[in-house]
Order: sequence, then C-alpha cells, then structure tokens
Amino acid sequence: MINLCYGMKVINISQLPYSSFSHPNGAMDLCGSDNGIDFWFAQGDWKCLAGPWGNGTYFFTHVDANGRYEKVHCADGKDRYVTIALTHSEERYVNTVVGKIYRNGQSMYEEGKKGFATGNHIHYEVAEGIQTTKTYDSTKKVYRMSGELNPLKVTYVNRAFSTIKYSHGQVLPAVNSITYYPPKEEEDTEPMYFYADKMPCRIRAKLEFKDGKPVGKILATMPKGSKALITHLTNRFEKDGYEWFQVKYETPTGEIVEGYVQGDLQAYLVKRV
Repeated sequence: MINLCYGMKVINISQLPYSSFSHPNGAMDLCGSDNGIDFWFAQGDWKCLAGPWGNGTYFFTHVDANGRYEKVHCADGKDRYVTIALTHSEERYVNTVVGKIYRNGQSMYEEGKKGFATGNHIHYEVAEGIQTTKTYDSTKKVYRMSGELNPLKVTYVNRAFSTIKYSHGQVLPAVNSITYYPPKEEEDTEPMYFYADKMPCRIRAKLEFKDGKPVGKILATMPKGSKALITHLTNRFEKDGYEWFQVKYETPTGEIVEGYVQGDLQAYLVKRV
C-alpha cells in the first residue's frame, strides 16, 4: 500500500480549502516553485479515469501493477479508495490521457490557468471512492466531487520527493516514503536515538512558534556529540518547516529532561541502535 502524497516537487500553497468565495469546498491551490509551469508527478501508479472536465479537470485513482483499483493510506490514518481531481492544465507540455496508467515518477498533469485562474497553479481535490465527475452544490455555489475530503488532512508531503516553500500557516503531515509501513507492535520496535551530530541542540518544553520560529521554553541544551532517546515521532512539519521529535535526555549531571528537539537533519542525526 502507498501513502497518499502530493505530486509536486515544491509545495507552495496559494489558497486553502474552505477559505473563500472560489474555494468554499475542499479544494486547495498549489502553485509550485515560481510563475512558470510545474508538474504533478505520479506518487505510485495512478490511472486517469475521466476528463477533460470543466477548466481542464482530470480525475485519477490509484491502481496496482495490474491496473486494479487499490486503496491508499491517508494522513488521517484511514485506508481508502480515493479519487484526486486536478484542474487548470492547458496541456502545453503534458497531454493527460484518459485510461492511461501513469507509473511512479511519471508526469501526469501540469500547472496552468485554464478557466478563470489568474496565474499558473493546480487546483487539487480529493474524494473517497471512484469519481468521474462533479455535481453542482447550490448551497455553496460550486461544483464538487461526492465524498469530498479535506486534502490538508488526508495528503502527506513525501520528504524524499517534495520540499515546502509555503504552507500557508498549515502543519502538513509528512512521511519519508510513498510506501506505507504499518506501525510495529511496541515490543518489536528498536530504540531510536537523536544525535547532536554537528552542533549543540536545544530541548524545548513545548512546540510553540512565533513568526515561524520556535519560542518554547528551553529545558536543556544537548552538547555536540551527545544523544537522546526518541520517545515519539510527530510525522509532520511544524511552522518552522521542520519535523520535531519528542525525546528523553540524560544531562551530564544525571538529570532526566523530556521535551522536543528540532529535526534539522543537516545538523543532527537520527538512527536506531
């Protein structure tokens, strides 16, 4: 099984779901790295079910190696059959083909401004089940898929593929791979340690941020070369753009400190013993 992941190499959220006149439904806008044309790459194998619908919309669902519909693991912890709808492509570089299976890593859609869009982006929606169209919601005055899901809640950032440029103030769930690994039983897990590999590291009491910077109370500072036991993985990026780990650290004087450390893996190291 795979994790449901964003297909863009740069995550740059320009509009949130349920946030405005044009997005009263579960749709979000992703505008990539710049004003040019960025692409949506298949994270796993995805079949194009239908399209083009209004404003260049195509519908996709995940399939196995034989083309059979397959569930994905969503960031809210549930396994589902899902359909993603991507909108606004003008098909300048990628001609999306109905019925085609896009294998992992292939470009299957591109940014555009077809319809009423004012700049290049991809309008991204997710729904439960197999969908090939949208219906008009007269209350919200918008077209939407049946079984609509909030993309922010069900989609992961794949750290091995994507980077975050702008999260619009949202904490985005993240994973290290598109492959879903079910959690092991507690007694089967090996200890995982956080190493202050290249520089000292501050341990904070809480995950508190102001203007994108950590401001939680500092409980202790791990010297360079020291290690702490990781007791919990948050599996998401916080407002400073990093994943944080909950740790238990024994100071040089023997005091036990429990708190949070910033997962800047250019300065620090995480590994099992």
